[in-house]
Amino acid sequence: EEDICPCINCLKCRDGLLMGNPVTCPVNPALGRERELSLSSARQRKKVLVVGGGVAGMEAARVAALRGHQVWLYEKARSLGGQLRVASKPPEKQDLDQLNAYLQAQIGKLPVRVKRGKAVTPEVVEALGPQAVVLAMGSAPFLPAIPGIDRDRVVLVADHFTPNKDI
Repeated sequence: EEDICPCINCLKCRDGLLMGNPVTCPVNPALGRERELSLSSARQRKKVLVVGGGVAGMEAARVAALRGHQVWLYEKARSLGGQLRVASKPPEKQDLDQLNAYLQAQIGKLPVRVKRGKAVTPEVVEALGPQAVVLAMGSAPFLPAIPGIDRDRVVLVADHFTPNKDI
């Protein structure tokens, strides 16, 4: 079961079909195009450093390892998952945690060297000597231009669910 990419119930697949477009999935971009987007072994094996352990970083590390590259994944927080850790906390959003669990399980089955709680510095890059670096260092939450959003009594979702940012 842990090898099945989970649905996060975003309904993008349904919405596309209703509009007469091909089915698409933000979690599984190969959906409906499995032959076209199948992974092949890299012609030349490289040392790859992935900076950031959120969804993009874990997926980049997973795909690079599946293609035969030597991969290091560095995450400055103690836990992998990035914004998924916050996004999965509100009621009815627990499906997002399944994606985090899936990606971590897949990385755990591959020869990816994961370094948690470790920021990437020039010294780290020099010591590893990667031939490719993937920067997947996260995103910032969208803050709409709502009058009063900067007031003290306004609490952002991330601050409410993760008061300790280094989780």
